[in-house]
Amino acid sequence: MEHVTIQGSTSPGAVLAGTTGFAEGSTKLTITASGSQALPEPLALNPNALGTVPSGRYTGNRPDAISVSSEVASSSVYYLGQDATLRDVGVPYRMDGLTVGGAGAQATLTVEAGVEVRVTLQNVRVRYAGGDCQCSSYGCNYLAGSFSVSSAILLFNQPTAAFITGSRVEYSAGHGILRGWSGASDVSFLGSNTFADVAGCTETTPRDVEGRCPANPPCPKSP
Repeated sequence: MEHVTIQGSTSPGAVLAGTTGFAEGSTKLTITASGSQALPEPLALNPNALGTVPSGRYTGNRPDAISVSSEVASSSVYYLGQDATLRDVGVPYRMDGLTVGGAGAQATLTVEAGVEVRVTLQNVRVRYAGGDCQCSSYGCNYLAGSFSVSSAILLFNQPTAAFITGSRVEYSAGHGILRGWSGASDVSFLGSNTFADVAGCTETTPRDVEGRCPANPPCPKSP
């Protein structure tokens, strides 16, 4: 796919089913004004296509996001079976039950800086994250000597439940999980998750509905 434009599709502009992916050298793909109410994303991928998405433009659609789902994968290879790098192509990736590795296939998914991933996380390990996010005014716990809230996992929207479960955050240079919203919800992610060698708080304290913080916001620490 080189210098191709797909416009006005009444479903996703492209669906990479089975275990297919874009060929090496694909570039400058544009998908716009595409998607339906049932299948709104402009591009739908099986997990093994993750590292093949070409540069281009994927905006101007119903939602500007890329769907990654095992539902469009092969019934026998529904997981990411090889190492892949998630590239920043300007829109988020919406993951629907992504499994990395399986059936004797070892795999690592590397996420480039700046990539936004929308996903429910279960039984994952986040290591060596928490670098400078250049963000402030979220939550109540700033890192020592700065206005930064850099964290291994940053959450800005108020959730209704803890959607990160059975996971482990290790060696974060900042906090573990930033609860960066303002609102009545005080959902905690400490219950089924574990933390080790986190420089800041394992999870930060969110602001209240009026955007205020307590005088001494709690800051649980990891071993």
